[in-house]
Amino acid sequence: MPGRRHRFRAALTAFVAATTLAGCVGAIDRSDFDDEIKRRGGGLTSDLTVDAFAALGERTGATDPELLHLTISLPSRVVSFEARDPQRRDQVDGYTFRGGDLSDGDPVQVTGSEPLEARTFRASELPALTDLESLADEALAALGFADSYVSSVGVWGTTNPPEITLSVESPRSRGSVRFTGDGTLIEAVRQ
Repeated sequence: MPGRRHRFRAALTAFVAATTLAGCVGAIDRSDFDDEIKRRGGGLTSDLTVDAFAALGERTGATDPELLHLTISLPSRVVSFEARDPQRRDQVDGYTFRGGDLSDGDPVQVTGSEPLEARTFRASELPALTDLESLADEALAALGFADSYVSSVGVWGTTNPPEITLSVESPRSRGSVRFTGDGTLIEAVRQ
């Protein structure tokens, strides 16, 4: 029986060690967690737009959604956009993608004298959105603020071709960095 008792004691020791370590690993204060997310660029990851576009495509049947605007709010990791209905292209719906779920489309009033086609861009015109981490790194480097992070990303149908704007903040400064849809830096502006 000494072998059986020895195996039990070894198993018990391993269990106690594992549960003790598990209690220590991963325990972090919320403000420390938020600070770490900001230090890493604000939590900006490419999966946000990739997953949001996939959800929109599944919902509407659009393989390349037509958008009027796209905004990513950080660190909440919420993607908001307005998209044309692929069946009734004169109608626009607003969507929010949060935590892996796409909201139902809410009707958007279409106003302005400029036709929708002039304000519309397609997801395929923004390949840089599949590498947001690199855009964030380049934006932070271009502005050079200490302790900075990306607070939001925006694309509006006001430029042709569409441009991606990253808003950058730090405790003492803020600015914005514009990129082409393929990720070429256009301009970094300190505000």
